[in-house]
Amino acid sequence: MARQRGLEAIGHSASNPLGEFSSNTRFGEPLVCGQMALDLLLNKQPKYLGAPIRIGIDPIQ
Repeated sequence: MARQRGLEAIGHSASNPLGEFSSNTRFGEPLVCGQMALDLLLNKQPKYLGAPIRIGIDPIQ
């Protein structure tokens, strides 16, 4: 998906949450993935765009 939009992206696998958050994640994740797929199919654009932020750049420099 990132390459289709001209982005360089790197991801990693996060550990599973513990306790009450695990059931929220288990049921919510498929819904979020479905919404994301629908947004891509319909070419939905962000509703609110702020100023661009460079990720991975130290803001102090």
